Formats: sequence, C-alpha cells, structure tokens
Amino acid sequence: MIMNGPKVHPGAVMVEYNGVHRHLCNGDVLLLNRQPTLHKPSIMAHTARILKGEKTLRLHYANCKAYNADFDGDEMKAHFPQNELARSEGTILAINVSNQYLVPKDGTPLSGLIQDHMIAGVRLSLRGRFFNKDDYQQLVFQALSFKTSKLILLPPAIMKPVALWSGKQILSTVIINIIPSGRERINLTATAKIPAKAWQTGKAREWKAGGTPFSNPNIMSEAEVIIRGGELLVGVFDKMHYGATPYGLIHCMYELYGGACATKLLSSLAKLYMRFLQQEGFTLGVHDILTVRKADRKRRDIIRRSREIGAEVVTQALGLPPDTPPLEIVEK
Repeated sequence: MIMNGPKVHPGAVMVEYNGVHRHLCNGDVLLLNRQPTLHKPSIMAHTARILKGEKTLRLHYANCKAYNADFDGDEMKAHFPQNELARSEGTILAINVSNQYLVPKDGTPLSGLIQDHMIAGVRLSLRGRFFNKDDYQQLVFQALSFKTSKLILLPPAIMKPVALWSGKQILSTVIINIIPSGRERINLTATAKIPAKAWQTGKAREWKAGGTPFSNPNIMSEAEVIIRGGELLVGVFDKMHYGATPYGLIHCMYELYGGACATKLLSSLAKLYMRFLQQEGFTLGVHDILTVRKADRKRRDIIRRSREIGAEVVTQALGLPPDTPPLEIVEK
C-alpha cells in the first residue's frame, strides 16, 4: 500500500501500527467551520468531493448564509472525523446540513439560492416561456440527475401544431419528483417578491364588465404564486420561494417533508437554473447601469436642495431661530 502511494487504490501515505493514514476520498464526511463562529450552523457536516489539482475549497451557494461567507478571501477550516462515532455524529445528528435549514435564533431559513439562480428562476418561470420535448427532458434530467427511479413527466401544455412544455411545467416536474413517494403533494398560495406593478408596461385598462378590481392587486398576475398538487399554475419563482426567506416553497417543503427533501430541491433547482442560464444566456454591461438624463437631473436637484436646507434642518432640530448665525449653531 505504501509503494502504491496516496493516489492509487489501495494506497496509503504511511502505516502506524494498526492505523492507516490516507488522503481524503470522495464521500468522506468533513466538518466545515468559518470563524467567527456566531451560531450553531457555523459548523456543519458536508460530503467531500475531491478535485485534483485544486488549491481552494468550493462551497455550494446555498450554504453561504449559514457561514456568513462572501467569497472575498474568506478562510475556512475543514476537520476530518477520525472514528466512526464522530462520522456518525456528522452524518446523522444535528450538524448535518439537512438539519440546519432553520436558524436556532428565530426559526427563519438559512439555506437559499443566490445571484445567478435568481435571474434564471424568474426567466424560466415567466408566462409564455415554452420548450420543445428535447429541451424539456434535458432540463428535467439535469435537475434530477441523482434519481435512480422512474421519473414522473407531465403532458405538454400545447399539443398542436408542435408539442410544447412551459417553464412552469419544468419546475412542476422537479417538485413532483422530489416529493417522497406516497406523500400528499404540496398545495401553496403565496406571493412573489416581484410586485404585480413591475409586470405592467402601461396603465391597467378598465373592466369591460363593470365593477371594481380585486382588493388584492396580485390576483390573476405573475406576482401571485399558486401550486396545486405539486404543479405550479400561476406566478414566477424568485427569491421569495427559493432564497433564504420564510414561508416560501423551500420552507414549506422543509416543514412538510423534512430537511432531506428541502436540500434535494435546492440542489435540483440550482442544477436546473445553471443549465437553463447556460442555454438561454444573460448579460449585464456598463450601458445597463448608466443613469439616464432625467434621473441624473433629479439626482443633482436633490443634492443641491440638501446642501441648501442643511442649516434650516439643524436649527429646527436644536430649536433655534431660522436666522441663527452658523458659528452659534456650531457652538450649540
């Protein structure tokens, strides 16, 4: 074993009595910790995946909030359990990631998708987004690559002239296959983080049938998320439902089916969104963040007025007459 070296199986670095020293292998349990350790989820158990030649740790986006990690040079410690008792504690007990979805402080979610996943989730679930059979199955299989059992697929939303599946159906397929076999499928009525007015390009027309609009402006819009029997019928998926936010889809899946199901859904959505974004594409350039002339004039006016009313605000706060000299204001 020593002659084989650490990279050939069976191989080892050294032999010390009855103990064999070796490098980490795929599937080993690791305890990760990022200081400062502010709460219990600052140390969690992960499954190692060895990347040959790499010099840095790679961490899934969903766990960033638990560690307060932001990829700007953070340092983390990895601890390798040395016996079966320690490995079982990391795998089964509370320090497992699946059991750390809620923060002990107030019970709010800790794990959630960020950044690129937000863009892909909204664009995938938009009304009017359709895919042919090849793209539908490719995206579903990409998201559910860990499944070994038969997948449940949905019939197309449009039959003629070409069979097409909506983006909402892709998300519905993932949700249905994640739910444990034999359990009731989830029903959910909630709102999205993107308000209804964000989808309006003009003034809403009057109702031809008369009467008044709904008291809730989100009704019958993409801002209202409705899931029935595990199928997404209305609404877009955004940070409210797969981010680290309470009462969203992931939070409900955790409460209904447990931490293992919630983490599987997070992982599946991350794979799905990245595959879709690679296929669809999304760019952001300098032109997209430049201030338009109208907004720039408004900004300059606000800055000018704030400079002019500074002395007036201070005199009102201190209870001084409006004509108080600046030196007297400073002394006060």
